Amino acid sequence: MLLLAFPFAVAWLAARILPDRSGLDATAHRIARRIAATAGSRPVGPLRVDAGLSDARLVGLFREQVGVTPKCYARIHRFAHALSLLSRPGASLAGVALEAGYYDQPHMNAEFRRMARLTPGEFLAARRFPNSLSLAEPV
Repeated sequence: MLLLAFPFAVAWLAARILPDRSGLDATAHRIARRIAATAGSRPVGPLRVDAGLSDARLVGLFREQVGVTPKCYARIHRFAHALSLLSRPGASLAGVALEAGYYDQPHMNAEFRRMARLTPGEFLAARRFPNSLSLAEPV
C-alpha cells in the first residue's frame, strides 16, 4: 500500500536536503527548506523568482539535487501535512483542506487519490496501526 511507503519517501527526501550534505547547491537547499517550512502550502513561483532562476533551471537543479521537481516536493509536504491534520479527532475534511493549503476540499480529494489511491474519507475509515498513519490492512 502506498501509505505504508509514504514515511520512507519523506525520510528519503529529507535526507537529500540535509544542510551538511557536501556538494548540495545552496539555492536548491534554501528553496527546499522554504517549501518544507510552509508544508508545501505556498506557490513555488515566488521562490523561483527570489532565486533568480528560470523555470527550467529551477526544475533541473531541484531534480538533480532533491530527486523530484519543486512542485512535486511541495505536493508531498502538503499531503503529509493533510495526513497529520486528518489524524486529529473530529477534523473536518473541508477544514483540513484549507489548513493544509489546498484550494478547496475537491482539490484535496483529487490530490489524495493521486498520492494515496484513496479518498480522505476512505483513509479515515480504514484501520490503522495504533499511533500511526500506516494502514493495518488494505481498504
